[in-house]
Amino acid sequence: MSFQTSINVLQGFGVPGAPHLVSPTRAESLIINSNGAAPNTYGYAAFKNAATNIAQMGGIAGPGTASVTGSIAGTVLTVTAVSAGALQVGQTIAGTGVTSGTTITALGTGTGGAGTYTVSASQTVSSETITASGGTNLVFAGLMVNPKEATLWGTAAGTLAPTLAIPDNAQADFSVMGDWVVAVSTACNVGDYIAYNVSTGALSTYAPTGSVPSGCAQLPGAKVYRYAITNSGGGLTVARLTN
Repeated sequence: MSFQTSINVLQGFGVPGAPHLVSPTRAESLIINSNGAAPNTYGYAAFKNAATNIAQMGGIAGPGTASVTGSIAGTVLTVTAVSAGALQVGQTIAGTGVTSGTTITALGTGTGGAGTYTVSASQTVSSETITASGGTNLVFAGLMVNPKEATLWGTAAGTLAPTLAIPDNAQADFSVMGDWVVAVSTACNVGDYIAYNVSTGALSTYAPTGSVPSGCAQLPGAKVYRYAITNSGGGLTVARLTN
């Protein structure tokens, strides 16, 4: 007969969005409404409208306006520098030679700053100062947390189907400080930075010497606190948010 001589204590556990430690936390209760653009998922990153205090999954922090240096070829806006604010889908852009009423319709490699964006009108504009307006003043709301307090809404498969998502216009808690169980889509080590997908709020990680994953932005004040993940497909770990 053989006996177990060691145990693995480095594997993450729990439910995404659940607290990991009884540590200082900061959270607020908000209405979540992503307008159907993405599932409102526990453990994901959310931003809130500074005027209405309504949260949404993902987002780009900024006042809803921006001033950038960029050029346009066809329907691709290429931004090389940002002097103020951040770019968002839905903003109207203006500049010398820019077609009146041109709007940003989709993100490319840019997530608010330098990179590419799709615009509504095909045109050719040399590198110049371009302004953007008409966006939403978004601020970081935090991770959507405390899933055990949520009503079980179910899915299309049935009202009792398991899910970590809640419908638009539901109430939920959002935290900018604390230690929270999260699901990430990448392998990681303790101390790695955490990024969020600007469209969905889903989390991934990257090394301090690495780069933010494509389509993502850095999650403010967040690092992997416990439980390294060796699986390239990710898994459960603990995020520490320091406000």
